[in-house]
Amino acid sequence: MLLADCVDGVKFAGVCFDSSPAKFDVRKIATAASHAAGGGAIGTVMYGLAVCLLSMAFALDAAGLLGGDSIDSFYSTMLHAPPLGPELFLFSEADTLTDYAFVEEVIAARSKLGGPDIGAVKFDGSPHVGHLRAYPEQYRTAVRGWLSKL
Repeated sequence: MLLADCVDGVKFAGVCFDSSPAKFDVRKIATAASHAAGGGAIGTVMYGLAVCLLSMAFALDAAGLLGGDSIDSFYSTMLHAPPLGPELFLFSEADTLTDYAFVEEVIAARSKLGGPDIGAVKFDGSPHVGHLRAYPEQYRTAVRGWLSKL
């Protein structure tokens, strides 16, 4: 279900995706949890715990036992639902959490759907949600350009 259908009375003018959308990847999410815990023994425990919990969640989702929209439904929406307004995708190949190839696939699919402007900036070497810190001027210019279309 699209967010526009979920929030009564809210009109979306556009969407800016920073380091997203991300595909569900147990290994990448568990690695992020390990790093967030500071690595070492605690990080190793966090990695193992995350793999177990995320694997169970993925299996329950695949079986339709979690209710609501499935992960696959989210992917399908990103690839097939028409844009709600101008969209801007900010991403990097260096992102260890979000697969840039999936972001590029979404950009291509949404561009083919027509409608509002679909923009993208692929940053060189910036980490997950670190594009503003790594490239402040380029980031601000892209966001201002997107905002001017709303």
